[in-house]
Order: sequence, then structure tokens, then C-alpha cells
Amino acid sequence: YLLAGDLSALPAMKILLGNLPREAKGNVFIQLSSAEHKLELDIKSPHIKVTWLIDDNSTCLSQAVGNWHWPDDKVSAWIAGESNEVIRIKKHLRKKGLLASNYYAVPYWKRGENEEAYHAERHEIMDDVS
Repeated sequence: YLLAGDLSALPAMKILLGNLPREAKGNVFIQLSSAEHKLELDIKSPHIKVTWLIDDNSTCLSQAVGNWHWPDDKVSAWIAGESNEVIRIKKHLRKKGLLASNYYAVPYWKRGENEEAYHAERHEIMDDVS
């Protein structure tokens, strides 16, 4: 598994991690602007590695995923957070050959835009399976 997201994705990510089976293997990248936002994660599997990225850099998350050592196993991914980062990570997943059926990428928000202004664009990004 590959999970990646920012503070906005943390509640959903916490639930996903708590539901993974004990034999699950994977990496989790969580970008926060401050360590005070860290949550205790209920991870049953000893094979899940969590990397906390405490950084305000707007490309920190996509850089971490881009530098991730891609495993030989089949990968399922869940990505959520700021729109531009989600798009960059989604492009990386496609370059690695991951089919749209093996990942879910949802842009929760977009830097510099409010929810109303971003709503339609958000759904176009989520619906793009090419």
C-alpha cells in the first residue's frame, strides 16, 4: 500500500490505516506544517512504515512519493490533500504504470481558492481516470 496526504487527509488516513490487515505492507507519507498536528495512528501491521514530513514546502509530499522505492509487489494507493500535490503524485503513479483502478486520488482543497471556487475543478480531477 501507498498512502499519502496532508493534514486535511489525516482523519481519513487514520481510519484507513486502522482497517488494514495485519499482513499489509506499505508506506505512508503524511505532510504537516507542525509536529503538533500529529495523531496517534492505530496500525495493526508491523510492515507499514509511516514517514511524517514536517514541512511547509508545497511540493514536499510529491517529492517524498517520487523518491519512494517502488516495490516489486502490486501497489494500491490512496492519495489526498492539496490539489496540485495530488495531481503531481497522480502523474507519478501513472508513470510507474499504476492503473487508475489501483489508486484513489482526491484533491480536498486548492491553495489560494475557496471551496466554492474549486468545487467543479475538484470533481474533474477526481473523475479523470485516463
